[in-house]
Amino acid sequence: SDVCSSDLEFAKGFSKARKVENGSMLRFVAVESALTQTGSNADEYFSVKPGDELAVALALANEIIVQNKQSRHAGDLRVSEALAPYSIEKVSQDTGIKSESLKRVAKELWDAKGKGLVLGGAVKAKNSLALQVAVNLLNSALENDGVTVDATISPSNQVDSSYADLLTLIDDMKNGKVGALFIYKNNPVYSLPAQLGFADALKKVPLSVSFNDRVDETGALVTYVCPDSNYLESWDDANPQKGIYSIVQPVIGTMYKTRSAQDSFIQWGALQEKSWYDFLKAQWQQKVYPQASQGKSFDEFWQEALQVGAVDTLGDRRDGTSGSRYFSSSALSVIPSEASAKGDLFLSLYPSLSMFD
Repeated sequence: SDVCSSDLEFAKGFSKARKVENGSMLRFVAVESALTQTGSNADEYFSVKPGDELAVALALANEIIVQNKQSRHAGDLRVSEALAPYSIEKVSQDTGIKSESLKRVAKELWDAKGKGLVLGGAVKAKNSLALQVAVNLLNSALENDGVTVDATISPSNQVDSSYADLLTLIDDMKNGKVGALFIYKNNPVYSLPAQLGFADALKKVPLSVSFNDRVDETGALVTYVCPDSNYLESWDDANPQKGIYSIVQPVIGTMYKTRSAQDSFIQWGALQEKSWYDFLKAQWQQKVYPQASQGKSFDEFWQEALQVGAVDTLGDRRDGTSGSRYFSSSALSVIPSEASAKGDLFLSLYPSLSMFD
């Protein structure tokens, strides 16, 4: 999946589950339109045209739910109607994947229910929303939701906003609804599609500040550029997952005439704390310490946090399971009646982790 949580965490979990010496190794099946590093590690690989990933996912759902009448969704008329055009035989003919292979994968998924995981990538491709709905349906049918799919106990906090939020912001900027805009660790004038009109919208914001370390494309248009200190010079913290708090410590002194963005906000806001370090420490005492004190004084807790670099307030509870979420069959309204790609030439684009573009 290119949706994101932590690539490093996924890689660690994948390698751990792929160790033969443990007596049982997870089986990995990939369906892709372009060979990726992830796909190259698959036990079984199916190459399809861009967009046919959706057809394959729906064919697997059809085989499990409609044909074999398995899972809690087997009696749902709306689900059956949405999956009806995607029989194994039809999708096999459209994609070139043998029907026997698709039937076998469907059986393997059902046999591993509650222990498997279905992921859908290509979040910006054709029918990408429909693919995510199909993946959610499969994970719900296979009773993976609440077990291998965690949306309650320790979900990721790394993607808290959406593309729709960005479009709303740009629209508000264009209509004069944004009085001040602070841009942190980003260069939207360069990175966003020109047709969104961010650069023109930025000119209508009375006060705009960039914290980037140079006058880049965005910096050339803002009211002020206030260079942020390098991450090696700064204190910081993060809450990448529910229950996990990490702390970043400076390893060198400030080398140039910069100031951390957080210290700038503290100075401009005339807060009680005189520095970002004081504010950070106070926040940890108020919000993190009560969750993980374990009988220690705050000074003891703080020193241990600095030594370890992170605090896990959930502990063994992180490995627990939560209740399965309700899958609304109304979401299937985005499923097209025909998903297989047509034509002779196809272009498959995918994001690069090294270039992130």
